[in-house]
Amino acid sequence: MKGGDGPTVLVVAGNHGDEVEGLIAAGELARELQPDEVGGQVIILPAANRPAVEAGLRTSPLDGGNLNRAFPGKPDGTPTELLAHAIEHLLLPRCDAVLDLHSGGSSLLYEPCAILGASEDPDVAARQLAAARAFGAPLILRFARLPGFERSLGGAAARRGIPNLATELGGGGGTNPERAALARAGIRRVLAHWGLLEPGGEGEPGSEVLDVGGPEAFLHAPGPGLFEPAVTLGQRVGEGEVLGWLHAPFDVDRPPRTFVANAAGRVVCLRRAARSEAGDCLLHTARQGTAVDFQAETFSL
Repeated sequence: MKGGDGPTVLVVAGNHGDEVEGLIAAGELARELQPDEVGGQVIILPAANRPAVEAGLRTSPLDGGNLNRAFPGKPDGTPTELLAHAIEHLLLPRCDAVLDLHSGGSSLLYEPCAILGASEDPDVAARQLAAARAFGAPLILRFARLPGFERSLGGAAARRGIPNLATELGGGGGTNPERAALARAGIRRVLAHWGLLEPGGEGEPGSEVLDVGGPEAFLHAPGPGLFEPAVTLGQRVGEGEVLGWLHAPFDVDRPPRTFVANAAGRVVCLRRAARSEAGDCLLHTARQGTAVDFQAETFSL
């Protein structure tokens, strides 16, 4: 959708096929946005990994590929690698910024938040933070550079030196009115912030910034079992506090494994399904971030 000579922004939903809020909001944007509204160009992928979206799965049923772990892709690779290659080499060179809409999928629930990926460029980091504030979610999570970042869409944007704003808008394989409304309004607020749309409504004032330090912030299942959380989404926990238990239902003589918090923080992500396999994320926490006084209008593309 092009309506002027301003910046070009890529809006992506369906990077994972079981993340509902972005699929709904981006599809609606593609239907309703008119060229005379746009002061630049908006490229919309409303269901980027279509095979995964059609199957309602995180990964593609064609090759088992996770699109957000397939960048920079291959021109002669699997279907998922071909898709990642097209996005990175055909679309991203045309773009000034990326909005990548995620939620927790069918297995996880997140507190609705904007996500800041790692950037070694202070200007790009500042632009990402300003866009996150414009999105208007009550939380902003800053992630350290975790293993696999280079193979994500955020990593692809970082290679191009352009801002990438991601979201986690809920999850559990469904949505609710508040999360759907945040997705719809947040997209338009970010596009307005980047100069493509006229300014619209305001987001939540004073989004709280939290840091997700690194792998130590994540609790993964060491093996199969049933996860019983001892905490709730959004709860603040102290160091040493019990987070939950992993039960072995077919070995009744074995007591459950108890997990405790390595550090104080807030539970921002929690597993929805009890049944877990080795490596599944059970929860992750975030800690109080350092507030940075960036106004949403301070940075532009």
